[in-house]
Amino acid sequence: MEDSFTALDLIILVFTVFIGYRLYMVLGRRTGPEKKPAETIIFPGSQEAHPLPDDLPLATNVKKIMLKDRTFSPSVFLEGSKKAFEMILNAFLEGDAKTLKGLTTPKMYALFKVMMDNRRTKKQVAELLYFRLVSAEILESDLVDNRAVITVKFKSEQTLLIKEGDKIVEGDPDFVDEVTDLWVFSREINAAAPIWFLEQIQDAGTP
Repeated sequence: MEDSFTALDLIILVFTVFIGYRLYMVLGRRTGPEKKPAETIIFPGSQEAHPLPDDLPLATNVKKIMLKDRTFSPSVFLEGSKKAFEMILNAFLEGDAKTLKGLTTPKMYALFKVMMDNRRTKKQVAELLYFRLVSAEILESDLVDNRAVITVKFKSEQTLLIKEGDKIVEGDPDFVDEVTDLWVFSREINAAAPIWFLEQIQDAGTP
């Protein structure tokens, strides 16, 4: 299965900034423990047409996107979103502005940059000791004119530390956070570049 990914128009950025530990995680909520590391690749693209499935996740309007763009595959998109999630998270924690700029909208990138600059000013370093992506699902989607927007619900397990030198100022190396996030990806169907961009990160609320 293949997928096509294109460039996007800007739209409203809605982002919940988490204080302290969550500010650096750019993620959702905690609850419990476990362990294993992560991998990273970018969204795939394709020119191949896909048949319309009878059953699509929830009443998400995914079919509207598929009818407009016959190269779009929900399952391939979801696999790509998992890799993008890990790549963006790692880039943010490592201060990799170039990678973030290529995978996020300008407003989303500007927010990440403010937080990375703030971390540098405080001489803090983010260290992800453990990461496991538990699940990802398309929560909702829409197509307005030629602009596709898809919200993905991610659940992950993380052990994240914020350090100043050798001193841990946030996080616990012996604790694994269970984190839930809603990430909004978007693209302009008719644009040429095969990329979905991260447009928003929303608070998932209580799991």
